[in-house]
Amino acid sequence: ATQEYIENAKSAVRANDYQVAIEEYTKAWLLDKTNSDVLMNLAHAYRQNGDIAKANELYKRVSREFPDTQNAQDALEYITEDE
Repeated sequence: ATQEYIENAKSAVRANDYQVAIEEYTKAWLLDKTNSDVLMNLAHAYRQNGDIAKANELYKRVSREFPDTQNAQDALEYITEDE
C-alpha cells in the first residue's frame, strides 16, 4: 500500500496537484516512518503548495530523524526563513 500511495503522490505532483500529493505522501509516511524519501517529498509538496512553514518543519524533521543521510544534508539547504 505504501508504494501505491507514493505512486499516487508522484502522479499528483506531475499534475501540479500538490494538495493530493500531500494527502498521499502523508498516508505513505504513516505506514512507513523509516522512509526519509517520503518525508522529504512531503516537505517538497508543502513547499510547492505554498506552506513554507510546514515545509521547513518537515525539512528539520528529516535532518533530525535521518541525520546521516543525503536527504538530511539536502533538507538543511531547503529550509528558508520566509515563513
